[in-house]
Parts: sequence; structure tokens; C-alpha cells
Amino acid sequence: MIWHQVKDKPVPHSSHCVLVAWMGRVIEYDVLIHWPDGMWTDETENEVEEAPDLWTPIIAPAKEKA
Repeated sequence: MIWHQVKDKPVPHSSHCVLVAWMGRVIEYDVLIHWPDGMWTDETENEVEEAPDLWTPIIAPAKEKA
């Protein structure tokens, strides 16, 4: 998993769900949605008070071979 700086993340063309982290005294993680207008919201579309510091894409696990 590679973490990227939020300040370098381009605004998406459609909503983009990503794993994010805030690098404070305690590292906090959450899944947020980044919208084309630049807004960050939680899964219930409530705007977050403070933009995260880092983000990484959510990648679906590969299917296991039978």
C-alpha cells in the first residue's frame, strides 16, 4: 500500500472513495469520498471538518483460484 499526500491529489471527475489518514498526535484512519468540487465527505455525505493528510486507493482483493 502506497500513501500519497492529499495536497497532490487531483480533483476527481466523479466521486472517488479512498482510504485516508490524518497525521496528528495519534494517526487516524477512515474511508472518505472525494467529490469533483473538491469536498471530502464520509459515507453518509457529511462534510469532514478537516481534510486528511494522506490517501491511498481502495483496491479490491484478487479472487482466489479454485
